[in-house]
Amino acid sequence: MSLSARPACRQETMLVCETMSSKPGSFLKTATAYGFIAFLIGFLFGATREMSLIPLFGETAGELIEFPFVTLSIVAVG
Repeated sequence: MSLSARPACRQETMLVCETMSSKPGSFLKTATAYGFIAFLIGFLFGATREMSLIPLFGETAGELIEFPFVTLSIVAVG
């Protein structure tokens, strides 16, 4: 789709339109970076859970303590 054929962007969707009209490979780079950061966060929290939370609180409690922190971290990145 050429730039002239692209529909006009409304003010409230301007950021989405600007993002969609950027370079073709930028989405792949952004998705890869997000995936890497999310994996890194999960790895760090998982290591913390296995080495400190589970020995202190048990397996179920350790996972329940970790879950909200991992979820909020991934949401904050995304």
